[in-house]
Amino acid sequence: MMTVTLYDVAKIHGALLLLEDCDPDIRLINLESLCINNDGTWCVPPRAEDYAPVLYEIQLFGVSAVSPDPAQLPVNWMRAAQAVLDGCRARSEAPATMVGGELSHAL
Repeated sequence: MMTVTLYDVAKIHGALLLLEDCDPDIRLINLESLCINNDGTWCVPPRAEDYAPVLYEIQLFGVSAVSPDPAQLPVNWMRAAQAVLDGCRARSEAPATMVGGELSHAL
């Protein structure tokens, strides 16, 4: 059985636009706020430097990002979010076919 991950493309797109449009100096704060206020995962302690070395992880709208440096989390999440959006777009543009009695999209 295949596992299917459904993304809320509109929310991912909105968060990506917000982060792209904000001052890079406050992206981390905005990303933290988005995660906390939208049931995301924020695994970055207030004093991250006390926990080095470590790999920090966040998740927002099903899109995850990791980094050894919390300051890189916004850039990494934005890359991952764009990849998800690109994949969803490609999948929606792919011709639908029937495979084993189930609707599938050719990639």
